[in-house]
This record gives sequence, C-alpha cells and structure tokens, in this order.
Amino acid sequence: MAGNRELTQVGDLPEVCLAHAIALTSPRDACRCAAVSPAFRAAADSDHVWRRFLPPVLQPGPKPAAGKDAYLRLCDAGAAVPVDGGNGMRVWWLDKASGAKCYMLSARALSLPWDDGEFSWRWTPHPLSRFRDVAELIECTSLDIYGRLPAAELTPATSYAAYLVYGVAEGHRGMSYPDQETTVALGGARAATAHCRGRRVSARQLI
Repeated sequence: MAGNRELTQVGDLPEVCLAHAIALTSPRDACRCAAVSPAFRAAADSDHVWRRFLPPVLQPGPKPAAGKDAYLRLCDAGAAVPVDGGNGMRVWWLDKASGAKCYMLSARALSLPWDDGEFSWRWTPHPLSRFRDVAELIECTSLDIYGRLPAAELTPATSYAAYLVYGVAEGHRGMSYPDQETTVALGGARAATAHCRGRRVSARQLI
C-alpha cells in the first residue's frame, strides 16, 4: 500500500550524487553542507567537489594534488602562485569563500611615468613586500600610475575591486591636496573616484 512505502531522504542518496550536486555550488556552500550530516560531510569533502573549485590551469609548476587541501593551499595569499610568463611581477591566489582568482601586480608590472626625470623613482627592497623590490617615490610635481590586467584572466561573473597598496614615509607631503583620482576601465566602461588621503588643507597653505 502507498502508506507503507519507505520514504527516501536526501541523505540516503549515493555519495556520488550528493557530491555532484554540491560541486555545482560554491566553496562556502560546500563547507555548509558538510555540517548537515555525516553523509553530506563525506560528499562535501570529496575530491570530486574540490576539483570543481580548482582553476583549470595551474601554471607554472606541477599541478597540485586534487582535493580540499590543494584548494586551501591556493587560498593562502602568502604563498601566491606566480603568473606564467609574468617574470615574477604578478601573482595570484584564490578567494577562500568563492574560489575567484585574486591578483597582485608588483610595482615593476605597473607603468610609472618619469615626467620629472629618471630620478623621480628608485627601486629598493622592502621587508613587507612579497616582490623583489618596490618603487620609492623621491619627488615629483605630478604622479600617474597605470596598471593593466587582461580581463580573460579574471573569474567570470565575479565582482572585482582594485586596490593600490603603498606606504608613506615620515615627513611626507603633497598627498592632502588636491584630491587623488582613481579610474578603473573595462572595455568602454570607466569608473572614477576622487579621494583625499590625510587631513584636508586649503590651497592657501600650499602657496
């Protein structure tokens, strides 16, 4: 009789079925699924799921062993992977929650115009930098920094933010006025933001 039929719950499905379904979600959702039940945990921790979250190409160097451990190693920004052909000037790692690729460009991968002569900048090592050296600004009347990254290298359907990482020396000047402008362009679309670093001073104080 219909009333005596045994009901099948989601947790009763074969592990391979659960793993296939979980692999269609995100790393964050996979970790949440692991807390549902022992059956879900076994499926969520399987190599089938975490291979799905790994980038298709892992260069340079050999492809790491598939699995959750390999994914977590790629999420360590401190052990970022050099970009193939980038001569050590670009590195990438994975965002732990989404699996999206994150990139960092060294100062040598940027365009630093020498409007005030070749002595406007100097290259120097820095203990807090992951790259071989950083660009130290000596003095200038204007400052423009340009960086490029092929859109094809980004994770599709992902919102990205761009950050300029820098430090300031004791006694620095010239960053309070005028406002600095940051522009991000993708194809024909451009987004510009003006911001002021430090205390705002009037133009009269700079005369």
